[in-house]
Amino acid sequence: MRILLVSGFGITPQRGGQGTFCAQLAVGLTHLGHEVWIATPDRPAWTAWASSIQSNSISIKSYSLNNFARADVIHVNNIVLRGIVGALVARKPLVITHQDYRAQCPSWTSYSPQGPCRLRPQQRGPCSNCLRKSWWLRYRLRLQVRLLARAENVGVSYHVRSRLGLAHAIWSPYDATQVPDLSRHPTEPRIAFIGRLVPEKGPHIVVQSLKYLKHIIIDIFGNGPMEDELRTEASKLGFRDRVHFHGHRLNPIGLARTAMAIVVPSLWDEPFGYVTVEAMAAGKSVIAAATGASVELLADERGWLVPPADPKALADAVRQVQADPSEAQRRGCRAREFVLTTLNPVKIAELYEKIYQLAALKS
Repeated sequence: MRILLVSGFGITPQRGGQGTFCAQLAVGLTHLGHEVWIATPDRPAWTAWASSIQSNSISIKSYSLNNFARADVIHVNNIVLRGIVGALVARKPLVITHQDYRAQCPSWTSYSPQGPCRLRPQQRGPCSNCLRKSWWLRYRLRLQVRLLARAENVGVSYHVRSRLGLAHAIWSPYDATQVPDLSRHPTEPRIAFIGRLVPEKGPHIVVQSLKYLKHIIIDIFGNGPMEDELRTEASKLGFRDRVHFHGHRLNPIGLARTAMAIVVPSLWDEPFGYVTVEAMAAGKSVIAAATGASVELLADERGWLVPPADPKALADAVRQVQADPSEAQRRGCRAREFVLTTLNPVKIAELYEKIYQLAALKS
């Protein structure tokens, strides 16, 4: 089967969860004997990646209608209207993987600094707290409803499936066999935050948790509009020397190998969370806010879940990890095993094969 995997603007294999999803799924599908074409506007980055993995079954293509017409199935990564329309014009089976809440929310995050999202599951936005209420965004949401009805729609977690009212849920793939096992690596009294420095990711919650922790250092890997605010807050609290900013770095999990835990204090409902999965794959202790897919990924004692927006609860979990290294190691090993077995790219590709068959029947 020739599968055209449509990647959106700004999505590359080296950066971001959606790029990781496309790359990992493509490799999994080729192991099952499929030919994968990745349609992307960022062809240089994807071409370099394809060359690095040396696969004859993966090709990087443009968004041309000719490429859509030559594929057996079109798999669109998130709602890329150009990809969806191309599949419908070419009259090809269409699968859409929903990586966030853009099918429901004009801001795509179902989060607003003005207050919690007021949308009920399966309800279309904007809600009263949404910052994006233009007529065009309202029209786009309603247009999407009609287009999505022509596809098989898959959420990257059971939370996304429920929130958007989708037919299917398949967790995203990740190859943990390429990740060193750090579950027994010596640690220091430090924790790490990895991600964009934006309000919905909750980096300020990590900084505030230092009020309840002694002699703990925070390593922050990532950049974003909140960086100056976080530096100012750390200084005001007297923790300037305990908060280290490293910017965006490749392989942040490896750089944070001596951290006792990776913290994921998200205020929004994480649709999936590749930072969490990458930390789990390395056997690191993960402390996450009990939001969205984090509840699914860290279930069965694969990590620690704390209430969102609660710096003290986050600090309490850090102390638990520090006080009981053997328990931290046990949970880290459980987490790594989960990624190795359940999120294996070939296993996830097998699940998508079944969705492709359903899409072929619908078309």
